[in-house]
Amino acid sequence: MWVNFGRNLQSRNHTNCLPLGNHSWFGGPEQYRQLWPVQKLTFSNHALVTHNVSNQGIADAFWFNSRGVAVLVDRAVPLFIDQNTSRSRDSLCLISKIATPYRPREALVLAYKIGYHKDAKQAFLRSVNDYLGKPSGIPDERMIKYPIWSTWALYKADINETTVRSFAADIKKHGFQNSQLEIDDDWEECYGSITWNTQKFPDIRKLVRDLKRDDFRVTLWTHPFVNKNCFQYKILKDKNFLVRNENGTETSWWNAWNNQAGIIDFTNWEAAKDFVERQKKNLEYTGIDGLKFDAGETAWMPALPFLNIPLSPYEDYPSHHTNEYLRAVAKFGGLTEVRTAYWTQDLPIFLRMIDKDTKWGYQNGLKTLITTLLQMNMVGYPLVLPDMIGGNVYGDDVLKRELFIRWLQANTFMPALQFSRVPWEFDDDKSNRVSTYTTAELSSLIDSTNSSRIPDSRNCTALLSTPRQSHRFDRGAYEEFDEVRHTREPSYLVE
Repeated sequence: MWVNFGRNLQSRNHTNCLPLGNHSWFGGPEQYRQLWPVQKLTFSNHALVTHNVSNQGIADAFWFNSRGVAVLVDRAVPLFIDQNTSRSRDSLCLISKIATPYRPREALVLAYKIGYHKDAKQAFLRSVNDYLGKPSGIPDERMIKYPIWSTWALYKADINETTVRSFAADIKKHGFQNSQLEIDDDWEECYGSITWNTQKFPDIRKLVRDLKRDDFRVTLWTHPFVNKNCFQYKILKDKNFLVRNENGTETSWWNAWNNQAGIIDFTNWEAAKDFVERQKKNLEYTGIDGLKFDAGETAWMPALPFLNIPLSPYEDYPSHHTNEYLRAVAKFGGLTEVRTAYWTQDLPIFLRMIDKDTKWGYQNGLKTLITTLLQMNMVGYPLVLPDMIGGNVYGDDVLKRELFIRWLQANTFMPALQFSRVPWEFDDDKSNRVSTYTTAELSSLIDSTNSSRIPDSRNCTALLSTPRQSHRFDRGAYEEFDEVRHTREPSYLVE
C-alpha cells in the first residue's frame, strides 16, 4: 500500500524528517565512501542531484528498509537531504528549498510516497513494478560472458596504435579469447572533435580490422564535452548546442580546467541528434563496435544552466539533463556503457561504477566494490559494470598482487569483468599459482561462470548481483558485512 504525502509551499524551505529507527536502510545516492546499510551514512544539507563530487553518479530519491517501508520522493522536489547530523539524529530529513544547484521558482513542492509492505523484499519488488521499472532487455551477452580490457588504468592517456597493438597481443598471448578491447582516453584530434589524432593513430581503420581479425570486439571511450581549442566549439556554440548560463557556455572538466570547454545540451533535441550523428559517423568510418560514454553528471555544466526544461513548481531541474543524455546514448545498443543514471532503470545498458581507487578500505577502495554494487541494485539498476579490477592506480596508489587478487575474486561473481592492469603483471617466482589461475584457467572459469548468469530480459529484477531471494532483508543478515572476509590477503593463493 502506498500513501501520498505532499503539499505546495509558500515558504522557501520546508523539511520532513523520517526516523531511521532500529532498521536497516537501503538505496539512496551512490557515494565515494559507500557504507552499508545506508543508515550509517551522514549527509549535511546534501543536494540530491547527479554530481561527480563524492561519486554521486546516481541520485534517485528512493529508499526502503528491513521492515518493508519504502520512500519515493517526487522528481519535482528541489531535494536536499540531512542524515545523522546534529539536526537529524537517527533520521533521514527531506528538505525542499530553493538554493543552488536548483534554480529559482515561484513555489515549492515537497511530495513523496511511502509504501508499506510485508517485508523488504516485497517493498523492493513492488517499487520496481509500480515506479522504478526494469531494463527493457539486456546488454550484449558477450560483455557478460567475456572480459573487457581497457587501456585506461594501464596506459592512462599515453596511448597510440603501438600501445594498443601491444596490449592486444599480450591478451592473446596469455590465453584470453573473444574479448572486448576498449580504447580509452586520448585518441581525438582535440577533445570533442570526434575525429582521430592521426599522429597517434595513423590508420585507425586498419587497426580495428586487425583487432577484429584477432577476435576482439573494439569499443571506444567518449564524452559529452568539446574543448575550446577545437574548431567545432564555435560551430556548436553558434548553433546553441552547448549548455549555457548567464555567463556563457564555458565549463571545466578533467581534460580542460579553467573554463576551457563546453558541454552538449541534451535537453535540446537538435543538439542531442547532432551529437549522436557525429558519434555514429565515427563508428561507421572506423568499424568500431560500441562506445563507453563518460561523465553526464549535472556538476559538469555551467552553474545554474539555462536548460530546455519548462519553468514550473513541478520542474525536474537540473538532473533531467542526465536523463536525456542517457536516453540519447542508449541508442548505440548493447555494448554501450555509462557511469551515471537518473531514473533510467529501463535502459538495457551497462551502468559503470564511478572510478574506484587502488585501496583496500572504504575510501573508494575494495570494500566499496561490493557496497556500491548493492547500492546500485537497491535503487533498481541490476546491469552494473564494476570498475577496473584493482582500481585505477591514481596518484601515489600502488597496485600490489594481494589487492589485485582479492579484487578479482570479489569481481568474478558480478555481472561483468573489466581488466586494465593485467593478471600476468604479477607473474614472479612467489606467485606461480596466481599466474596459472589468472591466465588460461581464468579464461575458462570466466566462460563457465558468466554464461550461467546471462538473465532473461523479462526477469531482470531477479537482480544479477544482489542478495538472492532466498534471503530476507532482515537486519541481522544485511548488517553483518564481514570486512575481513572481503579484504584479507588471500595467502592461500600467493604462498
